[in-house]
Amino acid sequence: MVDNEGLEWRRSSYSGPSSCVEVAIAADRVYVRKSSDPDVRLVFSHEEWRMFVRGLADRHTDGDD
Repeated sequence: MVDNEGLEWRRSSYSGPSSCVEVAIAADRVYVRKSSDPDVRLVFSHEEWRMFVRGLADRHTDGDD
């Protein structure tokens, strides 16, 4: 889905039917929002996003939930 700002939003495959997490990757930033409240966004640099995703992957491989 592309919004009026030209961001292409992708929905997480782990999201539920009523509230979904969506991510848009732009040239200079990564945006995250909840589909039920799309006007509120978290904004990350690409490095911050890589660290976040790496942390999730590390946690998953360690077996912690």
